[in-house]
Amino acid sequence: MSSMPMESGSPSETMMGKNTPRGTVQRYFAALKAGNVDDIVKLFDATDGLAALQGSATAEGSDALRKLYQQTVTGPQSGSYTIELSERHGDQYAFVRSTSEQDSQSYREFFILEKSGDGYKIDQLMTNQAS
Repeated sequence: MSSMPMESGSPSETMMGKNTPRGTVQRYFAALKAGNVDDIVKLFDATDGLAALQGSATAEGSDALRKLYQQTVTGPQSGSYTIELSERHGDQYAFVRSTSEQDSQSYREFFILEKSGDGYKIDQLMTNQAS
């Protein structure tokens, strides 16, 4: 069971704002919903992308991220998510905060994204269970 649920339905490319921080997070949730580990890992910074998921050891770098998501994403996911805040900080960084639910459990996600080429990559992701 993944601690990162997904929204139902497929967001359109226009809705996802391909080159925006919000769009990167929406693509993360779409890949999570599809159970596509490769697409999830591609959204992180390849060198030092970091994920600290609720109940799992922290993973840093593509190999560790792939291992983490192979263990936690065992197929298509269900659930819902809401992006509550998306802010750019200067030209290089952005912060996105979301909440999600899966199997009657509520979670919070905090994404720090870094500008990469013409879009954004996830630099750090932390999740915890909402109380």
